[in-house]
Amino acid sequence: MKKITLFLLMLSSSVGFAQLVTNSTFDTATTGWAYNAGTAGPAGGSIGYSATEGFTAPGAMVLVAGGSPNRVQTSPNVAPTFAGDYKITAKVKGTAGTTVTIQVFQGAPGSTTGSSAFTMTGGWDAIEFTKTGMVTSATAGVRIVAGSAGTFYIDDVYFTYQIPAGNTTLTTNVVGSGTVTKTPNQGSYLPTDMVTVSAINNTHWIFSNWSGDLSGTSPSANITMNSNKTVTANFVSDPSFDYSFDFLTDGNLEGWTLDPQITVSTHTGGLVTLAPTANQFARLNLLGFPIPTDPMAAKKCNKVTVVIKNGSATTNELAVVVGTIVSGITPITTNDAAYQTYEIDLTKNTAWTGDVTSFKLRFADSNNTANAGKPSDSGSIILDNIRFTYDGSLGLDAISKNNNSIALYPNPAKDVLNISSASKVISVDVYDSTGRLVLKSDNKSNDQINVSDLQSGIYIVRLKNADNSIEDKKLVITK
Repeated sequence: MKKITLFLLMLSSSVGFAQLVTNSTFDTATTGWAYNAGTAGPAGGSIGYSATEGFTAPGAMVLVAGGSPNRVQTSPNVAPTFAGDYKITAKVKGTAGTTVTIQVFQGAPGSTTGSSAFTMTGGWDAIEFTKTGMVTSATAGVRIVAGSAGTFYIDDVYFTYQIPAGNTTLTTNVVGSGTVTKTPNQGSYLPTDMVTVSAINNTHWIFSNWSGDLSGTSPSANITMNSNKTVTANFVSDPSFDYSFDFLTDGNLEGWTLDPQITVSTHTGGLVTLAPTANQFARLNLLGFPIPTDPMAAKKCNKVTVVIKNGSATTNELAVVVGTIVSGITPITTNDAAYQTYEIDLTKNTAWTGDVTSFKLRFADSNNTANAGKPSDSGSIILDNIRFTYDGSLGLDAISKNNNSIALYPNPAKDVLNISSASKVISVDVYDSTGRLVLKSDNKSNDQINVSDLQSGIYIVRLKNADNSIEDKKLVITK
């Protein structure tokens, strides 16, 4: 098993791998593989998973063979991404003297070719086979076949496109959220080939520019493949988006994802019906989409409003998870006959700072103590919308408590506000509860500003010190 780290805002499109092997390392399961006894094969064989065996780390697929030709194979069969030659490599551990082979099947009209037998040494052995002339017009599968009875541990199975001598490769990356297409879409190219790359933004994102071996702001561009090239499509969140997720397009969750144990049973008319699994996490995840929290930002958010109809008899709470910090645990009604609206103050979460890129909504049964934070039944939840907004009355007490090096007095103030600071304050900006700048001062006297023109209400005062540090304070104006 090989551990792979995924970077949240960077998705790479590798030129070396096709999709026949979707689970190569068996980190937690044998998903993507199946057992087959083979033609006239003996009974008693099976596929299993080992959490203790593994080539470089625990986690391996297990083939228990009653004899030849019991096998494990990729499932389902799919067509290769590119036409050409492919190398299959794997690590196998079996009793010394037993044997295995690698086979590749490609249908229509159907043919199976394979390696010669590999004899096991009792430790982890490397096996490989190159399949030539694969096509994209027919489905194919990879097989590891036992040559004798025994138990075989299998790990690190890879199906790798072989680049012809003299050809070049084009690797595409994405920053933000979107996809890149290549025309023609090939595993490699002649040095004289020209490829058109097109950047396609996901919902609530826009294409910004290309970087790497390509520049420019046009979402479609051409690149000559006279050497190996790497291009990156950079996407940014749409500045016109108001952070309201209405799910009006059927099948489009607008960037939200679900835990594996919760699924969408229907999505029609802007209503998303969620189907949780009892005693498993039921979370909606917004990952990689920046939500601004700074109260001085042009667009900022400190409250989330969720409209749902809860069909569960026991799922009775909704919470938010920012990064790994859980907060805003809110009681919700059960067996709803109508849609209910829930508002959660996000300023109570200590991770609600900067641009938040990991946000989750979690449904749970508060009485499910054996599986805390999870529902205890599979009752459906119908989601109408999720909206992030700014409420100027939230989080102001926290602003005042977090900064103690500067004092404002009197507070509440009427006409004049005095500033006491150990270091020089070089500028003062005053914002109303909606985040609008209403007063700006260079504070040359470093001791007071005139606030007589401000109306009664709650304000945020942003003070910049001589060392360029910034502190925010709450101010109350009374007339």
